Amino acid sequence: MTIDLNEWRREIDIIDGEILSLLERRFEVVKQIGIYKKEHGLPVVNKQREEELLKCLAERSSLEPGFILELYRVIFNQSYNLEE
Repeated sequence: MTIDLNEWRREIDIIDGEILSLLERRFEVVKQIGIYKKEHGLPVVNKQREEELLKCLAERSSLEPGFILELYRVIFNQSYNLEE
């Protein structure tokens, strides 16, 4: 039995919903981190942690490292906006 294009698209729709849910969950945690940082006088941006995380993510993934770096820089920028 072959899967038709519409079935694949439905699968993509499900995956996209899961991705969005995970991003929303991540950003809720980011907001809590922002509150903690403000209460403790910590800077929003920690470049060392960011670089370590980017390196680790690129190494763990089978996706092209440049894509991972670009994707997570966008996620980090949104996170910084939420923390401020």
